[in-house]
Amino acid sequence: MGRLDGHRQSVLALADAGEGRLVSVSRDRTLRLWDVRESVGHVIGTTGSTLLAITTLPDDRVATGDAEGDLTIWNLQDGTASRRRAHSGWVWAIKTTHDGGLVTASEDGTVRLWDGSNDPVATLDCGEPLRTVDCWTDDTRRTWIAAGSASGRIHLAERVAGSWQRRVVQAHTAAVTRLRHCSKDGLLSCGEDGRVYHWALPMWQQRLIREHDNFATDAIRLRDGAILSSGYDGRIRRD
Repeated sequence: MGRLDGHRQSVLALADAGEGRLVSVSRDRTLRLWDVRESVGHVIGTTGSTLLAITTLPDDRVATGDAEGDLTIWNLQDGTASRRRAHSGWVWAIKTTHDGGLVTASEDGTVRLWDGSNDPVATLDCGEPLRTVDCWTDDTRRTWIAAGSASGRIHLAERVAGSWQRRVVQAHTAAVTRLRHCSKDGLLSCGEDGRVYHWALPMWQQRLIREHDNFATDAIRLRDGAILSSGYDGRIRRD
């Protein structure tokens, strides 16, 4: 078992940077790059606000979202950063799209799509604080976005013929903590109600995977089809 020491406060998000490297963001307002094999790391950059979310981009870059509502693109080679105001509230979640763009979700209630040049191309107003987001493209090349809210609802948007078709489902009795597209037509959701659900789309057929004794924080589907989930109860469970 190894350990990576360096951050001075809570580590809030991780991303795989490839070639045995890991990037992390923290409440200490730093972005760090780690060599996992050597268990060493260094600071890529520091911001004036807590970094909340991170995702990787092509060309050895990463994107972060912070508590000021900023979106920052970092170059891992030289540490240069390009920052812009993305939202009027905390950026809780950020994901890379299939074409090298980004999607962000914020406390301000909006989801924003960004193209490969990091310019905004669409905004979806969900009307309530958002805590998590995922996006994917189906076999027909349609883009889907799922955002989870502080009230336990999932906002699902499908881009069809240039417009967005939207639906909202009350998925949890407390905030949605994580959404993950897990298969051709499946979505996993975790909530502060401790529950982990699998949703079969587009019919929204719900299946309870399990309940944790405290907040359910994340869930992933393995290659063998098994689903792992984690929670504040300190357990990682497998069905």
